[in-house]
Amino acid sequence: MPAGQRGRDQLQDHRKRLGQDHRAAARHATDRHRRDRAPDQRARLKSQTRLPLLLKGIMSAHDAERAVAVGADGVIVSNHGGRALDTLPATAEALPVVARQVAGRIPVLCDGGIRRGTDALKALALRALAVLVGRPQIHALAVGGAAGVAHMLTILRAELEVAMALTGRRDLAGIDETVLWPSP
Repeated sequence: MPAGQRGRDQLQDHRKRLGQDHRAAARHATDRHRRDRAPDQRARLKSQTRLPLLLKGIMSAHDAERAVAVGADGVIVSNHGGRALDTLPATAEALPVVARQVAGRIPVLCDGGIRRGTDALKALALRALAVLVGRPQIHALAVGGAAGVAHMLTILRAELEVAMALTGRRDLAGIDETVLWPSP
């Protein structure tokens, strides 16, 4: 049996054991964790620090609007590496939705899937103000310590600069959706 079919069969078995559609289970889990106390917690955090409050894990227009409404200083589009719920969309799919909803009121950062300079270029083109780099940093640290991380960042920056040059962009402000291949 092919691996893909085996995975689909396992998912169907899991759904049967749940006795409900997996989307309903995901909605239940999300709703359970979205209590009305969250705005109070954010307000308390904001009152205890002068640092900006960035909300991570924003993946929908609804969550983006709520983040703006509660006074977040920025949002981080992240699916937490796909580990929280393996059926979440990629950050590149959610990023334009969140950025469109926020409409420049607060900064939008992208966390997830940034492995090369071209990935950073795409995220910036999808209207992220900045990208966060996690997994490559950990790998570089494991292999080369602090020098490995510095080298990885140098490579990432050089790749971004080459990608910008190849798309005719002189600076970060010039990156927009026109650097992306048009969708069919």
